[in-house]
Amino acid sequence: MKNKTTGEEKEQEIFLADFHGLQPAMLSDRLYWHLAPDSVRHLLKVASGLVDAIVELTETGRSRRAHKLREVTTIIQSTTQFIANKNAYKDSWKKSKMLQICLLLKGAIQAEGKVGLKMNIRKANLKKIISLLPALKNPTISSLSQEGWLAVETIIEEKIVRNIIPQLKEAGAQGIIEYPLNKLIY
Repeated sequence: MKNKTTGEEKEQEIFLADFHGLQPAMLSDRLYWHLAPDSVRHLLKVASGLVDAIVELTETGRSRRAHKLREVTTIIQSTTQFIANKNAYKDSWKKSKMLQICLLLKGAIQAEGKVGLKMNIRKANLKKIISLLPALKNPTISSLSQEGWLAVETIIEEKIVRNIIPQLKEAGAQGIIEYPLNKLIY
């Protein structure tokens, strides 16, 4: 089940051989490569014990963590790059569209790991609620139609939201809504 080896896969093979003090030829018959759409299936093979290990190109590591697998080492860190044809980039309309795409892509990356949080609070509880919120800047506060009530909205790290929601509820917040972010543009 071995696919044609690319340069990146050859680098991984050399890294693994060097890491274990082996010659790359000793590993080549024992390694195979898969395409990204198959990655979850291969993670499951490791989790179930059908294979010993895999080299995985990962963005967030969520699938790995979901299957209770651990990262042994980082082989290489890579970056995503937006590349344009020089002539196309000289065209002002095309350049404008490229910059818009870059802005949106960066916004999607910035939103990773963050969520929005909305809630209604009594005006009297404002200081207590604000002290619990680790906002990017400051939360947005709006008056509600009912006298003495405010709406509070903020962006926070997803990893802390499960701890903060019970505290907010205890401090008097009501109608708490957590929502995913698609983009975050600074």
